[in-house]
Amino acid sequence: MNAVDVISIRSSATGRTIRATAAADLEALARGILTEFEEHAPAWRDGYTIELGWGPLTLRADGEEIIVVAPDYARDPAHTTEDLSLTIWLAVSLNALPSAAGLSAAQISFDDDVICVKEWERHPLLSLTRIATTTPRDSGWFVEPFPPASDEPWRAEQLVRLPAWRVLQERRAVARSFGLPVGVTAIVEGDAVRTLVRESDRAVLAEGPL
Repeated sequence: MNAVDVISIRSSATGRTIRATAAADLEALARGILTEFEEHAPAWRDGYTIELGWGPLTLRADGEEIIVVAPDYARDPAHTTEDLSLTIWLAVSLNALPSAAGLSAAQISFDDDVICVKEWERHPLLSLTRIATTTPRDSGWFVEPFPPASDEPWRAEQLVRLPAWRVLQERRAVARSFGLPVGVTAIVEGDAVRTLVRESDRAVLAEGPL
């Protein structure tokens, strides 16, 4: 996006001005974020957060205004950005794919780990599967080339553990699949989700590009 595509939206409905910045075509969703914060106005403070998608939105005082910021997933989520475009896009995406398959979205956090076959990002076709897990910061997701080159299981030295936000940086279609629940395989082709398959009976739940 270039600077022309991004707008700042302000609201003073509570008597204090709050500002959100996002791509112009996300204006309605950005206004919804301001409304959500305004419902909690008595609790506002510098650093106050709500959750959206897989991570936090945080209030930051800036003179007379209060600014909504998010982790900078495009670069380094240890830092924040005022541009909420990617955060909003991902929040919508994490719900859109389960909805397309007639399912409810499952939770994931931006810093949850994803197990990937090394050099997965070089493969145009990928298979994504998820297992149930109670291990802290483990998403349960596994990313591998499709179809696999062998029927043999992958060896530990062939695998790499990445935080979900790093997967987003490499290929957005993979990250937007992370809202799917256990029991669904996603086939990703390039930067689009091609097929969602129920693992129990191999029924196709949705076909894309999605």
